[in-house]
Amino acid sequence: MSGAYFQHTCPVTHTSTQRIARWVCKKCGQRALFAGCRSSMVESWWAYRRRTGIAGFGPHRGFADQLLKEIDPGPCPACAGRGAIDPDADDYPLSCQSCDGSGRAPYAPADLARVQAQVHAEWPPERMKAERQRMSERFPPRSAPTATPSAKFVASLHVLVLLAVFAVLLLLLLLVGHGASHSPG
Repeated sequence: MSGAYFQHTCPVTHTSTQRIARWVCKKCGQRALFAGCRSSMVESWWAYRRRTGIAGFGPHRGFADQLLKEIDPGPCPACAGRGAIDPDADDYPLSCQSCDGSGRAPYAPADLARVQAQVHAEWPPERMKAERQRMSERFPPRSAPTATPSAKFVASLHVLVLLAVFAVLLLLLLLVGHGASHSPG
């Protein structure tokens, strides 16, 4: 979940602190100032998708970022690159509508269309699928099913269990029989 964070550098202790809520420094009495907004990983992926029209994660991301860096329009003029309007308001700062809270000016549509075409040409769906398959084999997910024992192995375990049961029964019979021969009577 996205949220604002506030930062304060205390002139008394010379330390800098960031928190997710606005606060007043106990040492110097100054109020922490809005420093920006943070998003969760998934929110960042979706914001990237909204801003660029390109999926926010995958093997193509490095290539896409390299091309997007070449056409980066710079900071948003409406919020001066902070991603929020009136960041020093007492309540929660409002997300900038011009840049959708990213702090970056929107891309020129013609440049963005060219980059999208280059990314999709370099990373067609077949290549994306093959790369994901290769990565999946190299780094299997933790939730991957564990290997199941073969029928032969399970059968051998049954034999071992039966032998152990017979051994325990034989030992009990010997102990009972040996105890009966030593009983007075």
